[in-house]
Amino acid sequence: MKAISLLFFLIPFISFSQKIEKDEIDTLTHKRRIVTTETGLKNGVSQYLGAWYRTVDTTVVIALVGNGVAVGNISATDIAILTTVDDKDITIQPVAAQNCIGKGFSNAYEHQYYISKEDVITLSTHKLQNVRRYTASGTTDIPIPDKKQDALMKLSKLLLKELDTPPQKH
Repeated sequence: MKAISLLFFLIPFISFSQKIEKDEIDTLTHKRRIVTTETGLKNGVSQYLGAWYRTVDTTVVIALVGNGVAVGNISATDIAILTTVDDKDITIQPVAAQNCIGKGFSNAYEHQYYISKEDVITLSTHKLQNVRRYTASGTTDIPIPDKKQDALMKLSKLLLKELDTPPQKH
């Protein structure tokens, strides 16, 4: 009986998958909004990097979320570069200047960048090898572990599939 109880406790952690969190028409702007769940790109004891997407009409934004690695405020000109295993570089521009946030004992960030639909298409067919973040603290390369290199590819495919379907409630 204890084993069954443990199994039910672990199911949410084991079965977590990438999905669409919201797909709706904004009541104020009347534009379609899509938001995905976050996917982990680097999970470590002291370092984390994740990403998620949101759209408003045809504008696509990718958020880089992290702590313990590449922490720093960004200005409106501090780009990030996503490099695929095929050495394709995708440069993303911040939506605005953005600060770090306090989270427990370490600083964390959730910075949003504009990304083109064409670049999302590229990410949907190529594994991610590295993220280079430019911040007020300097430049940091974040290598993506082999077992996580397809995470953003899967999330990008999911977003593109959702963009090609009529809005639904999630």
